Amino acid sequence: NAQAALVNAPARKYDILVAEANVASSVAKVASAKAEVEKCHLRAPRDMTLLKTFLERGDAISITPLQTALTVADVSKLRVRAELDERFVERIKVGHVVSVVSDFNSALRMAGKVVSREAQMGRRTILGTDPADKNDRDVLEVLVEIDKKDEASAANLPVGYRVIVQF
Repeated sequence: NAQAALVNAPARKYDILVAEANVASSVAKVASAKAEVEKCHLRAPRDMTLLKTFLERGDAISITPLQTALTVADVSKLRVRAELDERFVERIKVGHVVSVVSDFNSALRMAGKVVSREAQMGRRTILGTDPADKNDRDVLEVLVEIDKKDEASAANLPVGYRVIVQF
């Protein structure tokens, strides 16, 4: 029977090439769609703690104007960013031991050390409450790392908590 021979006949080379091209095109479309979906995921560069979200799942994000989606921080080590008055810059070096005291609770006292200093002086961004304090002095930003032994006492403090660094 002619119909049975046609059904049982091997596929034509042309039909095989067309089918293989369709499969390759479909695989490429799937890979492209996966890449587009991957662009929609926000990832931190390393292990971080999510502090705040500004958008909900599915919201569109814009880069013009720049829009903040998340605030994240590395809280694996407790660090304090401090401004060092220009009068004391020459005395304070990396490794200098400091005392960090809560601005609101003087019983909360932690030891730390300066782990980095900026290379350039800048304008003061942290304004004190002392009216006699001169706000026109330049400052040097330093990063203080809290000693491991004192991290537990400050574990419940939020990021951005105001402290006083005593050099």
